Amino acid sequence: MKFSTNVYVDENSKKILTKKRLFSLKEKKLYKLPLICIYIPANGDRPEFTEISNLIYPYFQRNEPIVIGFAGSERPAIAIVKHFIKEVYKADANLAYKEYVQSVGTNDGFTPNQNYVLIDNDEIKKEFDEILPAEEELPSEEKET
Repeated sequence: MKFSTNVYVDENSKKILTKKRLFSLKEKKLYKLPLICIYIPANGDRPEFTEISNLIYPYFQRNEPIVIGFAGSERPAIAIVKHFIKEVYKADANLAYKEYVQSVGTNDGFTPNQNYVLIDNDEIKKEFDEILPAEEELPSEEKET
C-alpha cells in the first residue's frame, strides 16, 4: 500500500497508531488493527473507507490504494472524509483527489515519521450536528398517510 504523507486520524486511531510496539511489527500486522482505513482506490476517483482487515484481499494487492487516514469507527471516518474533501476543494475546485495526494506526497510504507492530521472529537461532533437536524426535517412516510 501507499500512504499519504499527511495521514488523517481521529484521537482513538492516533493512540493506536503511535504505540511504540506497532513499528517493531512488520507492515502485515497493520492489517490486524481494529481501525477503519480511509483510502483512494487505484481504480476510483473519490475517497472510500473500509475495515483495515479487508485490505488483505488480493484485489487490494493488485490495485494498490493510497491510504489517506484511519478512524476508530464509522462516524469519525465520515468526518475525516468530509474534512479531506474540504481541504482538497480549497486547493482545487475540480476535486482531483489523487493529484492532491500526489502533490502532498506519498510513502511506500507506514513509518513512525508520518505527519498526523488530527481531527478532534469536537470537529467530528460538529459534522454530525449539521447532518442530524437536516435529517429530522425530512418528511417521513408515516406523516404522508
